[in-house]
Amino acid sequence: MEVCVGNKTEILPAHVSWPHGRPHLYDGFAPPWRVVQGAMPRPAAAGLLPHAMDKSSTLAIRVEFGDCDPAGIVFYPNFFRWFDAGSRWFFTCCGLPPWRETETTHGIIGTPLIESSARFLRPASYGDVLDVETTIVEWNARTFVHRHVLSRQGAVLVEGREVRAFVVRDADRDGKLRAVPIPDAWRAACGAPPAAPVDAGGAKGG
Repeated sequence: MEVCVGNKTEILPAHVSWPHGRPHLYDGFAPPWRVVQGAMPRPAAAGLLPHAMDKSSTLAIRVEFGDCDPAGIVFYPNFFRWFDAGSRWFFTCCGLPPWRETETTHGIIGTPLIESSARFLRPASYGDVLDVETTIVEWNARTFVHRHVLSRQGAVLVEGREVRAFVVRDADRDGKLRAVPIPDAWRAACGAPPAAPVDAGGAKGG
């Protein structure tokens, strides 16, 4: 198991205990000081997922009373909020800078959602500590697919899937968002294969 602490990576055994507590998500934002990173279990038929990769990140979340509905279980939109936090934290763990910096250096303002779905298998309640494991299971020229697995002590509660795109503000279209090819250095940092060539008309890739 790899544990990112600041800019360092430490290798810890699978039964690791956290001397300063588990990494958590506070108020929807991931702390900059710790995240668990390692390889997610992959299916035997991993080849069914084009351009799949092995890098993943795990973000621990403590469910608070305010995250729950009157029945005392997590209100379902919060899972999508935690998936979103897991998505950004994945890129942070891979070494990508904040989007406010990439807008200056590359014009890329972030990775907005194109599609999102979830399978709800078990409920969660306040006081639970949940793990959100995030990986990218498919890369295209401009888009990618995130897979999120939210679990509690190894029991899977929710599985999520997001399709996202790297976008810029198109000055020729009054600042409307436009998907752009993912920079090769960013793909490499995330463990992705090189992108396929894109023709002038942008016919290839996602």
